[in-house]
Amino acid sequence: MIALATSMFWFPAPVNPDPSVTAFLEAERQYLLGPWNAAKFLFSALVPLFFWAVAAAFWNRSLVIGLTVINAATFMKIGWSLYYRGISGWSMVPPAIAGLVLVNLVAVVVFREKH
Repeated sequence: MIALATSMFWFPAPVNPDPSVTAFLEAERQYLLGPWNAAKFLFSALVPLFFWAVAAAFWNRSLVIGLTVINAATFMKIGWSLYYRGISGWSMVPPAIAGLVLVNLVAVVVFREKH
């Protein structure tokens, strides 16, 4: 999660970004800067709840619950992106799935090494 949060500092911006990625990021920006309603506040409240659930699962050494929370949150974000952003939402699906596979593999390997 630290790597994801800091990736903007160690991955250079592409010289020629994919137009669908640019459109998706602009739509995300507009969403965050647009008017806030109860649904947006509720959906945004899921972010700290997600981090709490992941921390609680791994604190209790539950690989299954931790990965279930991570996978569910990823698929919720993918679904949200496709529903609200349409065609540009597809631009985030391959990196999201690739990241999810990597997180699952690393978590399983680390868990097996520790046990």
